[in-house]
Amino acid sequence: MKKWFYLMLMSSSIALAESEISAYRDPEKDYTLYEKRALRTLAKEKNLKTSPLGSARAYRLLSPLRATEWRDLGDMQERFESARDERFLKTSRSPDFLRRISWLYPTDGCYVRAALFSRNFYRLFVPVPDKIFAFGNLRVETPNHIRGVVTWWFHVASIVEVQGQKYVMDPSIEPANPLTLEEWLGRMGDPQKIKISICNSGATSPTSDCMRETDGMELSAEYQQKYFLDLEWKLLKKLGRDPEMELGDYPPWQMTQ
Repeated sequence: MKKWFYLMLMSSSIALAESEISAYRDPEKDYTLYEKRALRTLAKEKNLKTSPLGSARAYRLLSPLRATEWRDLGDMQERFESARDERFLKTSRSPDFLRRISWLYPTDGCYVRAALFSRNFYRLFVPVPDKIFAFGNLRVETPNHIRGVVTWWFHVASIVEVQGQKYVMDPSIEPANPLTLEEWLGRMGDPQKIKISICNSGATSPTSDCMRETDGMELSAEYQQKYFLDLEWKLLKKLGRDPEMELGDYPPWQMTQ
């Protein structure tokens, strides 16, 4: 029974990775190829204007949009670290070894990471951050990939506004601290060539409902996260690193502080 369940999980995960929800982009392909496929899905579902992809515009046109407001930079950093570091996920590999969100597997799964990040903030009883979606030929240098770089056609993370400045909380790109919106976009490419949309906390994929608020549960994201946790563990071993240490008490960001 367990073997059958695992095979079903793997097959569903592979199908997921091949759908428009996967952020992965072949580095030799233009993001518009993935965008067109997602737009066809939106046309069938007739929710183009209310989706993150359908409402995305050039960064320079959408920069005045508002985001969830937090009052203090110190509070933002403290909340960021608390939600980043929380170990609350169980895996079949080691059920007693609680895991964090898969920050060390940036290849794919941003939509799962962002959903669980929202859930963590929800359970901190603070105003839940909105979601920011970016679309383009996104490319990020990272030590957490065998080639030292990951490529996406879209990316999503949590965003807040503090004292009139927008900050993106995305430990998969910068685990030490939140980045200004401009810094975050700059890590992925030329901000002027990236389209963005700012949606409510429950938006997930490019074709989801931009107005959805998180329910504080995100059970689907937790289920999907197990697949990426396994890939994260395997990646660290392939990179010659110690997954038990880095995914346990000694994550890379603590070693550099």
